[in-house]
Amino acid sequence: ISSSFKHMLAPIIDSRFNVYGTTKATIISVPQSNSSLKFESEIEARMSHNFWNSESLSEGMEEMKSFRDAWHGQCNFTLYHEGLIEKLKSENYDAAFSEPICMCGYALFNQIGIDKYVTALSIGSSEGSFDITGAPSFPSYIPASLGIHGEKMNFFERMHNLFNHLVVSLFFPGIRDPFDEMFKQRFGDEVEGVEEMLRKSSIYFVNSEQLIDFPKMLTHKMVDIGGISVSSGHAALNQSWSIILEQRRKKVLISFG
Repeated sequence: ISSSFKHMLAPIIDSRFNVYGTTKATIISVPQSNSSLKFESEIEARMSHNFWNSESLSEGMEEMKSFRDAWHGQCNFTLYHEGLIEKLKSENYDAAFSEPICMCGYALFNQIGIDKYVTALSIGSSEGSFDITGAPSFPSYIPASLGIHGEKMNFFERMHNLFNHLVVSLFFPGIRDPFDEMFKQRFGDEVEGVEEMLRKSSIYFVNSEQLIDFPKMLTHKMVDIGGISVSSGHAALNQSWSIILEQRRKKVLISFG
């Protein structure tokens, strides 16, 4: 996007979801690849059911490979989409943002000359991101993102938390590495690696609310923006609250729950 929220690039993986989350930007969509069509028609329902009903973390990670394959296939299709890179380059964008699940956006930023970009996570900060954010993980007292324990753990719970931490840490390179190969095939061996592109992000937005989240390490480039995924809007106040808040022109509401 530009500084005025000019464009949102939206490759389509699942056509049943046609809400883009913005009314400010013009949508540039990329049609579904064959892998995305297969994911939507044959894989998604089975994979989602198995993922949420899996009895172990390893089973859940195994099901996530279906997501990964769809992301890789759609990204490869997007990079070769006729005229896309030329169109984006002609816009002379000031800045951009993307999410580090599908890494395709970072390769496009690199190719069209955007050197100011932000990484935004729709989940809390994850393990194994030290090389990107500079924030270390401490599984002895910081719960793993897919863990089941709080910050107070006995020895065996810490061992279990460490295992979950390692699974996630090892899973994400498995997502990133195929993108590196894809980018080299499309743009040549001199193209930067995904990890280097992520490391150059100016800011790292994380969907976390400091007041209720577990304690964790932060660096200057990490910014908590809890509630980023909440899009339900607000309802009208009932009569009791309307009467109270209309008593004064200015008011402060403090809520403890």
